[in-house]
Amino acid sequence: FKIVTASAGLENGLITPETIINCERGSFNPYGHRIRDHHAMAEAPFWECFTQSSNIAMIKVAAMLGPEKMENWIVRFGFGQKATKDIVHESKGLFRPIKDWSRLTMGSLPIGQEIAVNIVQLARAFSAIANGGSLVEPYLVERVMDRDGVVVQQHELKAPEQIMSPKTAETMRELCYQVVAKGTGKRANIPRSEE
Repeated sequence: FKIVTASAGLENGLITPETIINCERGSFNPYGHRIRDHHAMAEAPFWECFTQSSNIAMIKVAAMLGPEKMENWIVRFGFGQKATKDIVHESKGLFRPIKDWSRLTMGSLPIGQEIAVNIVQLARAFSAIANGGSLVEPYLVERVMDRDGVVVQQHELKAPEQIMSPKTAETMRELCYQVVAKGTGKRANIPRSEE
């Protein structure tokens, strides 16, 4: 879920990959609840904070954004709403509007707590980064044809929604790659084919 916070910070010009963030040596209590990082860091560039999945760095970026922008970016990524009409019983997930946030929310939401999402929503969010910043509607069946090859049902493609600039999406792709190349996601790194 940290991709939402990071994308918002980058797109709004609040941070760059080289922005130095004080990660408080792995322990921080900004809103009356102690937040810890698995990899304790002091001051580090944002790219390293992201690579090491720093909760503290994400909370600090969210504080720069403020609650209204944080809420806007969560909605912009499609959370709190169905991702596709193809799955009839898809859950919208759980996302409370800003009026229902507590004093702890800005220390939880930026790192993916106080929200529940489904796998389709999550895949859609990551695909926006892969698609150059375009959020697309996922679908299961493009068309249905009868025995004679006549199309009896056709999925109507919605125009993609540009939720971030291609430059921000490119930066996010590189940051996400560094997570699996050097950071906390090394076990998810898929070796590249030499073909």
